[in-house]
Amino acid sequence: MAERDPDSTYETGPLKIFYSDGTHLVERLPPKRKGGPHEIVSNQEGIEDPQVTDDGKTMGWLETFDNIGDSNYAFPFVVVIFRSGAIQRRIIPERIIWDWKFFDGGKTVGVSLGYPHGEAVADQYKLYDVNTGRLLAEAEVDAELEDLPPGAPEWAKQLEGKVAARSQDAPRCRE
Repeated sequence: MAERDPDSTYETGPLKIFYSDGTHLVERLPPKRKGGPHEIVSNQEGIEDPQVTDDGKTMGWLETFDNIGDSNYAFPFVVVIFRSGAIQRRIIPERIIWDWKFFDGGKTVGVSLGYPHGEAVADQYKLYDVNTGRLLAEAEVDAELEDLPPGAPEWAKQLEGKVAARSQDAPRCRE
């Protein structure tokens, strides 16, 4: 990730992607829009958590957006799938993404979802097909156990472990 320009209002700089043959490209943040008296606008604020599949052919990252009406900082709402020099898909799970990961050699992507404030705990996990963006599976945290139920799928358990590790290091909640 490139450094943010000191005069920029974005949280991050653009994403620079370097290929093994020495070529590279830059994924820039879109220009910000201003809302009006009858228009609410949500702007992308940054890019975070880039990841590459084991075969190196697909990469992805999270796009952060300002969270209208809730806070003055951005949260990740979108997983971007990038392959063959272009964005192939944007997956928008409709809630804040706490963490994400490629599975099945990059054929699927899992996300852990939660709320913006309080404990850095995901309460829902979703698995998507990378090629189609179709939702393949879901797993919910058991409210009584405050954990995934016994028999939860392995992909959800792996994401739960990532969320737990992240919450110990740097929780997303910025109260």
